[in-house]
Amino acid sequence: MGAGRGRMGRIERIGGEVKETVDRLLRGGASQRDILEALKPLCAAAGEEPISRSGLNRYSTAMEEVGREIREARALADAWTSNLGEEPVGQVTELMVEILRTAAFQLTMRLKAGDEIDVDAIQSMALAMQRIERAAEVGQRRERERRAAFASETSEAVDKEARRRGISPEVAKALRDVVEGGA
Repeated sequence: MGAGRGRMGRIERIGGEVKETVDRLLRGGASQRDILEALKPLCAAAGEEPISRSGLNRYSTAMEEVGREIREARALADAWTSNLGEEPVGQVTELMVEILRTAAFQLTMRLKAGDEIDVDAIQSMALAMQRIERAAEVGQRRERERRAAFASETSEAVDKEARRRGISPEVAKALRDVVEGGA
């Protein structure tokens, strides 16, 4: 992540335990004052000067922006996929491809602005999307198989009970249609 001028901020340059600690404390909702205090011994151990309040604030602001973008993307994806519901897997795939295109465009704009981007993260995201698609296909196939098995079992049970009670085949068929959702 760049600091807007195409170079990494100090927290990113130091990296390691300092960055991990900042990230963990920010996610946990710690105050910047508490974070700066927690970083003092870590910076000293790394042979670094303490992190400045403004440096931490810039990093925190950038991380919040990234977090906001991720939350918005997830909310958008959730909204679209919940609207698709039982729609064919192909439409989910189209949505995922569009999300990837949007993410790639945003990353390209960041690169043009001089920010660093993580190509491995892009590749990982594409692979994850591919795996999600495969899992969705398997899940939908299993659900179709489960419903078909249930319908078959239900039809057999209706037929058996209809014969036992002397119900006509036409009434039994009407009952099967209702149970199977056909009526």
